[in-house]
Amino acid sequence: MKLREEIHRSIDALDSQSLVVVHEQLQLLLKSRSDQPTSLPASSLEEVLVLTRCDPGDWSADVIAERSDRL
Repeated sequence: MKLREEIHRSIDALDSQSLVVVHEQLQLLLKSRSDQPTSLPASSLEEVLVLTRCDPGDWSADVIAERSDRL
């Protein structure tokens, strides 16, 4: 069964109060999509280095630790 058809069937089975909630959620979802910029400009390497220069942490160790569960 296609997702769209399953959603339609689920909506058809809802009562009036539930439909109001679903409608409000859809409106919020659509509003949040339209508020977001479509794409952000990419930062140059120099900008990234300037922004991260003062961080005393070891980023590579943090990334390795975060990804350790994937090994």
